[in-house]
Amino acid sequence: WLGKGHLSTLTLKLNLGSTLSSSGRYQEALQVEQEVLSETTEFLGEDHSLTLRCLHNLASTFYSVGMSDDAEKLEVKMVEGFKRKHGDDHPDTLIAIASLASTYVAQKKLGQALPMQEEVMKATTENQGPDHHSTWTSQHNLAMTYRLLGRLDVAERLARQALRARVSHLGEKHAQSLQSHFEMAHIYRAQGRIGEARQVMELVIRVRTETIGPKHPHTLLSRKILKDWQ
Repeated sequence: WLGKGHLSTLTLKLNLGSTLSSSGRYQEALQVEQEVLSETTEFLGEDHSLTLRCLHNLASTFYSVGMSDDAEKLEVKMVEGFKRKHGDDHPDTLIAIASLASTYVAQKKLGQALPMQEEVMKATTENQGPDHHSTWTSQHNLAMTYRLLGRLDVAERLARQALRARVSHLGEKHAQSLQSHFEMAHIYRAQGRIGEARQVMELVIRVRTETIGPKHPHTLLSRKILKDWQ
C-alpha cells in the first residue's frame, strides 16, 4: 500500500472521479474530486500538475451540475496556477482559460467570455495548427458564444469548421462530434431552420442512446430539447 499521499494513489483517485463524472454520476464524482483536490494540495502543493488537473476536473463537474459560481472560483485559481507554471501561451494555460470562458458563458457574462475565447482560438491555431483538437474545441466554444450574441452567420461558419474536423478525425459517433452536431442544431433553430434543427437533434439522440445509453444526462438533455422544439 503506497499511502493516500503517494502520487500513484492520488492519480488513481483522480481518474476514478473523472470516470464517475463522464458516466453522469456527478454527486459521487464531486465527493471523490473534492477529496483528491484537498489531498493533492496538502501533499503536492497548489501548483503541482496533478493539483491543477484536480481543479480542472472538479470545476468541470461543478459546471455539469449547474454550480457555475463554484466552477468559476476553481477555474480562476487554475488559470493563475498554469500561468505561473507554464506562461500565458502554453496549451494547458489555454485550456484553463477556455474552461473559465465557458463558465462565463454559462453565467451569461458573454462580454467577458468572448475576448478570452478569441484569444484562445488565435493562440491554438497559431501554435498547434488548424488540425489540432484544441483548435476545433476553441472554434466550437466561440461559435456558441456568437450564437448567444445573435451573430448567427459567424457562429454557423465556426461550428461547421469544428464539426467537419471532428467528424473527419474522430468519427461521426465520437462525443466531440456529437457536441458539434448539438451546437449546429441550436444554430439552425436560432436561424428559424426548424426542420434541420430537429433532424440534427434526432441524430444526436440516436447516437448518444447507442453509445452512452438512454439514461445518461447528455441523452436526457437532448431528448428534452427536442421535445421542447416540437
